[in-house]
Amino acid sequence: MSAYIIIFEAVLSSTLSILIICCTGAYLYKYKLINAEFTKLLSGIVEKVFLPCLIVSNIIKSLTYEDLVELLTVLFSANLVCGTGYIVGNISNKIWIKD
Repeated sequence: MSAYIIIFEAVLSSTLSILIICCTGAYLYKYKLINAEFTKLLSGIVEKVFLPCLIVSNIIKSLTYEDLVELLTVLFSANLVCGTGYIVGNISNKIWIKD
């Protein structure tokens, strides 16, 4: 099986489990078992901590060393594009938005 399909399946299963947790939270909020402030705090933690950790752990469990070698150029390219976008964004932000 292709490494891309393995990664897609790992991300999909992680996202579906988080979706089930979110639906449970919506149910609890609907019946006033949790309040809006707690919901906002928990959503931020899930979005910024739990979901990325879950995706990375599922990808690591499902990939072999050979798959990682096959994807090395993709990983390098993605990091290069993100880094370049970050640098260009910061430079353009300093040029266009003057504080």
